[in-house]
Amino acid sequence: PIYSFCTLLVGGEKQRTPVERGYMSWVDDGKTRVQIVRRIQIRDQVYLIDFMRYIRREMGFELVSFREGCTRAEFAAILAKFIRNMKEGEFGWSTVFDPVLIDECCLLGIFPMAILPAEEDTTISFFALKLHIARNVLNFSTWNPPIHKSDRKRAKKYKLTINTNFALILAQLHRLHGENWLCAPIRKAFLYMYKNNDNFKTKLLSIEIWCKETGQLVAFELGTCVADIYASFSGGSTASGAGRLQLLCLGILLRQCGFKYWDFGMSMDYKVELGSENIPREDWLNLVQERLAIGSFPYSKLLSASSECSTLLQPLPPAPPTPEELHAQQQRKAAKEAKKAHKRAKSREYLSQSTDMSIDAD
Repeated sequence: PIYSFCTLLVGGEKQRTPVERGYMSWVDDGKTRVQIVRRIQIRDQVYLIDFMRYIRREMGFELVSFREGCTRAEFAAILAKFIRNMKEGEFGWSTVFDPVLIDECCLLGIFPMAILPAEEDTTISFFALKLHIARNVLNFSTWNPPIHKSDRKRAKKYKLTINTNFALILAQLHRLHGENWLCAPIRKAFLYMYKNNDNFKTKLLSIEIWCKETGQLVAFELGTCVADIYASFSGGSTASGAGRLQLLCLGILLRQCGFKYWDFGMSMDYKVELGSENIPREDWLNLVQERLAIGSFPYSKLLSASSECSTLLQPLPPAPPTPEELHAQQQRKAAKEAKKAHKRAKSREYLSQSTDMSIDAD
């Protein structure tokens, strides 16, 4: 058990005394992880037991028993077991918020998030591991961006940047959405991963759309990349049409930089309209491992990229013809030339016949 109340869920002795639960928050000391455990006393024993029964039996969440200070190898082994045991549900949960745990989740295709059991008390949160039954993914190799004329007109006012103000994007998301799944412990862990980028294979990214005239941030997104897969976590906008513009520009930039897939997590209408499709859980997990094994990692290229939105939305030049298309073009050209040659031969034959008839008449 991680904390004393965890024994209640796995069949341990019932606690007679008030139960404390805690979570990890993180600060940056430059090199190493620093644990700051904040403990929140839950005085209502009945509420705690009822909540744990509900979250396991009704919602289908399974307890994942991480302890404080797990090594990366220990996290990976427990997560592998979690994936094997997950059959019909989508969630696991734990009291541990750890940047290394988040990193290992992303490397296995698990979406890291949080749950808040009590709406009236946003200081109480649990780490959640979401393993979608169907993952919503966009394949860049077959993507045709749905760009409208109005998108190109709007794009003239904006520019896109990457990771110029990560902390601001976290603050904007919190201001826009409140204390939701992207709760304080998750935000602190993400900020730690961003500041200690070299220690993690999962790279944190902030996507920003700025108004060129005013310098204001009008659209923003938090995401990660693992190998050549980019994952959207959360986003928002403050200007009409800026959110759609951000998605279009980001998708085009990701494709230009060499990314192969865009992970949207849960399916929603606007994602499907953009060109994404659902793939089964098993296929998604295999895809992540396949891309990691290939070793393509365009993060650095993306990190140095910034662009005028109007430039990104310019019509692409026609792609060079494939060998099959080139062969077909040559055949059409040859047929056309043969038709012209035949026509010229017929014309010469007609003129020759006309000349002969004229001589005979004389």
